[in-house]
Amino acid sequence: MLRPEQMSKVSMTGSKRVMGDVIETVHDLQLLHITDYDDSWEGFTAGDPVEGAEAASDKLVTVRSLESILDVDEEDAGPTRIVTDQAIEEELEGLRHKVNELDDRRDDLRDQLRNVEERHGALEPFARLGIDIDLLSGYRTIDVA
Repeated sequence: MLRPEQMSKVSMTGSKRVMGDVIETVHDLQLLHITDYDDSWEGFTAGDPVEGAEAASDKLVTVRSLESILDVDEEDAGPTRIVTDQAIEEELEGLRHKVNELDDRRDDLRDQLRNVEERHGALEPFARLGIDIDLLSGYRTIDVA
């Protein structure tokens, strides 16, 4: 039987000078699940995000949106790699453009499929009656009463 590991809630405060290193270290060690502070403790307020956090957050939103559109998850991912901010920026923009094009194409194909299925459904009664569908070409509308 699967059982969850016991967890404890920990609040961390610290100097911005070392906070980035601390966050990276606990993330690499997979020791903590970091969430935003909810202002629940009197006298403590959330500070300003570290430099670059907003840009990283925007990129993460883009990646999650692409994951959703493509219906992929962690198991579909390739090997991890280290990339520069510039490379991420360029790659994300290219991927977003390509995924949007493919998503639009998928929508078009779904519409075409739906139209074909509707036409197939409309012609099915004639086929069941044994009528050669080719003999019905040239008519604007055909209906079974």
